[in-house]
Amino acid sequence: MHLTDSELIMSNPNNWQYKVQVLRTSAASISLAASTIIALMIVLSTGRLSKPYRRLIFGLSISDIIQSIGIISSPFAQPPDTLGARWARGSISACEFSGFLMTSGTALIPMYTFALTLYFLLIVKYKMPVASFVRKVEWKLHVGIILWNLIGNSVAVAKDDFNARPTGLCNMTGYPIGCNIAPDVYGECSRGKDSGSDALILVNGPIMVCFAGIIFCLGSLTHHVYILESNLVPEFRGTNNEHRGRCTHTWTRIKKFLSVTSMNANSNYADENNGGQMNELQRQYTIAKESLTQSSLYVASYVASYLFMTVALLLHLSDASVPLWIVYALSVFWPLSGFFNILVYTRPKVRKLSEKYPEFNRFILFLVVIMSGGDSPPSDVMQAAVEQIARDADNEERSGDEDSGNDNQASLDEDGGEDPETNSIEGDPSESGSVREGDLGVGMSSELLLLSSAMAQQ
Repeated sequence: MHLTDSELIMSNPNNWQYKVQVLRTSAASISLAASTIIALMIVLSTGRLSKPYRRLIFGLSISDIIQSIGIISSPFAQPPDTLGARWARGSISACEFSGFLMTSGTALIPMYTFALTLYFLLIVKYKMPVASFVRKVEWKLHVGIILWNLIGNSVAVAKDDFNARPTGLCNMTGYPIGCNIAPDVYGECSRGKDSGSDALILVNGPIMVCFAGIIFCLGSLTHHVYILESNLVPEFRGTNNEHRGRCTHTWTRIKKFLSVTSMNANSNYADENNGGQMNELQRQYTIAKESLTQSSLYVASYVASYLFMTVALLLHLSDASVPLWIVYALSVFWPLSGFFNILVYTRPKVRKLSEKYPEFNRFILFLVVIMSGGDSPPSDVMQAAVEQIARDADNEERSGDEDSGNDNQASLDEDGGEDPETNSIEGDPSESGSVREGDLGVGMSSELLLLSSAMAQQ
């Protein structure tokens, strides 16, 4: 007889169930921190929630926060008598609340991802004015998404659908475990008798519908970019035979176009333009391409998070067992949507800063954008930081030359290696190495410290 994963857990609950809980809780903690940072960046920035793009990203971040809290709290909220629940310290009511949060967040994330791709499509392809989108579409999206999950999951709580599972989750399932599948083996369900159908209506169904909507919006936006690219003047399609042969493919031609066109993207692609620096067709193409790129990355974040969950769901619906490696992958990737989203959200600003200030590591610039509230720091601050780093590197190089000819090294060791004239800390030559031409010779921590200090003075 081929046992399902639930039966394997029940027969040997301590075999791998604990590892799954650790992986899932750790990933959810990372995602919770990332989504919280995004939400704070938006509400503390100059624009705050003034534009629909920011409001949709804020809603997506809050959705992940809700899901992450539900995932993290589930192993602790389960009743102590739950099979294989090492961390269980809660009760049925606590498990219901945790399940309410987790299930709501799980449905909210794809809904807001679809809303985001719909926003890009309507603004970029159909040229809907932002004011019209706010008045006719946006408020309906927010109200519909919130009410669907609030009312639906409240009904699920009233029907006792949320129960503890041996895998450390409080979600929609029958109790005792397995009663929905084989009541003659596990007994009749005392709780959550209709949990399977309720989960299909409230969670799994909307996820599938949203995914179909996302594919439609992304496909329409891709076609729009292709049409715009096809209408570009010949000089932007390639200038030699080598490129003309390859540029018939959309993405290759896009790369060729980008090589001669200055990209001035920002986080509100559909709301702002490039100040008349390009003609109208080129401007539309730039906005459309950047919108397609950003929306595609948000969709990729969604797919990465929900791919293994979808595979597990399809296997479950086909009465097939779920392989253990899929369970592990699901436990890692499903809770990480917030982490993926913060990379996507900060990408335009990080890329722009990296092009303008190649002296800095991309990770440093990523942290700088976060510390700046999601915006680029003032140019004078960045320029001052570049100049200061160059001066420090030059001082370190001169100090290194002087120290190489100094026979009294002990005196330098006693004062801790601090040069009283330059007030710079000298590192171990074996660790820092020499300063090469074109290399500022400073470590990542020095860059971050300098930039943080510079921004704190503003």
